[in-house]
Amino acid sequence: MNWYPPAEDIYTMYPVNSPAVLMQWRILITLLAQLSPARRAEFRRIGCDFVLPPMARQQPPVERKAETAVKVPVAKSYKSSRPTEGRINLANQSGRARENKPPTVSTVVKTLTNLQNQLAGKPLDAREILNRKRQSRDSSRPNDTKSRKTESHPVLQVSNPVVDKNNNVNRIQKVTLVSEAFDSHFHLDRASILLTGSLEMSVEQYLQEKLIPQPDIAVEVIGGVLVYCDPDTYPQVLPDTSKWKIAIGLHPKAAPYFNNDQFIAMQEALSDMRVSALGEIGLDRTVNPIHWMSQEKILDKLLGLARPNKPVILHLRGQATETMSDAVYTRALEIVQNKCELEQKIHLHCFHGSARQVETWRRAFPNTYFSFSLKVKNFHEDQILAARNVPNHRILIETDSPYCTIPSNIRINNPRRIGQVALILAGIRSQPVAEIFAITRDNGKSIYG
Repeated sequence: MNWYPPAEDIYTMYPVNSPAVLMQWRILITLLAQLSPARRAEFRRIGCDFVLPPMARQQPPVERKAETAVKVPVAKSYKSSRPTEGRINLANQSGRARENKPPTVSTVVKTLTNLQNQLAGKPLDAREILNRKRQSRDSSRPNDTKSRKTESHPVLQVSNPVVDKNNNVNRIQKVTLVSEAFDSHFHLDRASILLTGSLEMSVEQYLQEKLIPQPDIAVEVIGGVLVYCDPDTYPQVLPDTSKWKIAIGLHPKAAPYFNNDQFIAMQEALSDMRVSALGEIGLDRTVNPIHWMSQEKILDKLLGLARPNKPVILHLRGQATETMSDAVYTRALEIVQNKCELEQKIHLHCFHGSARQVETWRRAFPNTYFSFSLKVKNFHEDQILAARNVPNHRILIETDSPYCTIPSNIRINNPRRIGQVALILAGIRSQPVAEIFAITRDNGKSIYG
């Protein structure tokens, strides 16, 4: 995206004669709200490139006691590039209108910049925006940002100049800035133990945890998969809502200690219609090699519980010295092919394999979904190619909460931080972040019902 100031032979700096500046600032605000922080910063930098001629710089009046009134005009068609209709009319103390001059470029740029900075704060209307701008000119004191209340789900209120049959034009329209997300893999039981020392925490309580620092992208987690891979913490009460899916499995690191009683408990849990998936199960070669064979035997046994209509969530991780874990992905595929049918739904949790693995797994099991976590931040070239090669209808995102924390000062991850995964993945795949949220949300519903 490349923005440039208007050419001097088309538009003038004073008076400003761009219809986009004078009349369509609400549209610009709404568009800015959809941009990534980097794109908004780009707009901000370009706005600072405007140079205002001396004649346009005016000193503010000494006294401004009257409350600023904003008259929102009815949108009209333009016949020239120099509009005469629709300028903001500010009434002075005596009630007489000031000289009807258009706002300067610097004023508009500063207003848009202030609005960008307010996107994570409380709702604003046009009057409050103008009042704040006036106060910032009249006082050299910095704004008291600590006194502002920040909502969990920021909403921007803008005037909506839509004329109804009664010629009412000053309606208020709410523009939601929060993206809906589906977290395809997180551990409520482990997060609850870390946060409360018990298993009593609900999903809602987990999502309402105060996050420090705040996520870069505000999201509303509308659904996800609660993964239970410790037999001792299998849920005693399952949620009746379809919003949260339940997966029952065994972490491969626990394979050497898996006993028959635990196997029976897993069978009973999987027989419940409210359990949506088998997993996570798999291979993890970060442990001592003496345990690798037992992991393969347990994986083979647990795959006997798989059903085509219930996804199998696979945890596949190579040795610490391996980057893409190709050997583990290859060995796991051999085991799965011997136990599962072609139409089996496969969910490759925290995928970090090569482009070749994407092709191989998709050929072996067309219903394979590839889920990406914040590990995507450290992907190498072949892993980046793999992330690009996953088709839109087979990609998922996850937090693996309470793990996969970036930056390192975050002790416990949370599903509400899934926006960072979407943002990085959007950059890798050259897709809008809103599209990543949309397709992964739809894919989550597709694989888990």
